Amino acid sequence: MSGPIHNQFNLWGLSKSEADIAYLLVKGFTIREIADLRKTTEATVRQQTLQLYQKAQVDGRHQLSGFFIKSWLGHCSESEPGSQ
Repeated sequence: MSGPIHNQFNLWGLSKSEADIAYLLVKGFTIREIADLRKTTEATVRQQTLQLYQKAQVDGRHQLSGFFIKSWLGHCSESEPGSQ
């Protein structure tokens, strides 16, 4: 797992399972794919997903991914669409 991502997961207090699932969600895997990879049920992955969203204080996979994309892109307003 990537260093900065892993560090953020630690700051959020994610368990090993939650961190693994969060990483796969950020990479674009579906709940079904994650369940298959982890050899568990989709219901278990959904439950862990809800717990990690709560710990990360995000509303879903888009906000979770967006958190990392925002940090990668930085806050340079010159690179934002529509800024002059």
